[in-house]
Amino acid sequence: MATLEHRSGQFNSPEIADAILALDPTATFIINGEQTYANVEWRTYTNKPTESACNAKLAELITEYNNKDYSRKRYLAYKTIVEQLDMLYADIIAGKLDATGSWATHIKSVKDTFPKP
Repeated sequence: MATLEHRSGQFNSPEIADAILALDPTATFIINGEQTYANVEWRTYTNKPTESACNAKLAELITEYNNKDYSRKRYLAYKTIVEQLDMLYADIIAGKLDATGSWATHIKSVKDTFPKP
């Protein structure tokens, strides 16, 4: 669920609904109450995944999510695109399109603060 691109849900830990859709993207269902397999009300039964398959997929999705924690922290630490473009423009005008420019030092600072594991 978590990627380097911003998308809806990037900051939410995976739930059983995510596991179901990862196993069967065409599944239609609703969840009544808490996000547990027992609360799933199936609308279609095509390739209905088992509870153990859903739990295994959910554990896999949570591991992937946890492994991308650095990415979510970087996303919050980076300046906006508008600010970064302004930094790049200022660097171009100053002839500093190298590692000493404001944009490059900002990006390096974020990456150093939140390194990939």
